[in-house]
Amino acid sequence: MRIALFTFTGILAMAAIGDARAAFGSLTTADRITRHLWRMCVGLAMATGSAFTNGFARLLPGPYHVPPAFFYPQFVPLISMLHWVIRVRFPGLGQVRLAAGRDTR
Repeated sequence: MRIALFTFTGILAMAAIGDARAAFGSLTTADRITRHLWRMCVGLAMATGSAFTNGFARLLPGPYHVPPAFFYPQFVPLISMLHWVIRVRFPGLGQVRLAAGRDTR
């Protein structure tokens, strides 16, 4: 119980620090999009984790415990967030470079 409380408090503190930076500082477009991605994906990961480990587990028979596979779906939003934050922060990463009209792969 304490681990969940400290984890949630830490996430809430990071979000509050990000809000203070946004309110009192001038953020670039990439900073704003990254902040939005972070807040939305962390919330979705928390909701997914709660649904799969607490909500669906109640539908299982009495002595049956939550299988480890129920923990994996909560990582999908976090992996998606990592992918999109990298794409926003480094927009030229992975693009094909063209030189004199020819592909230089």
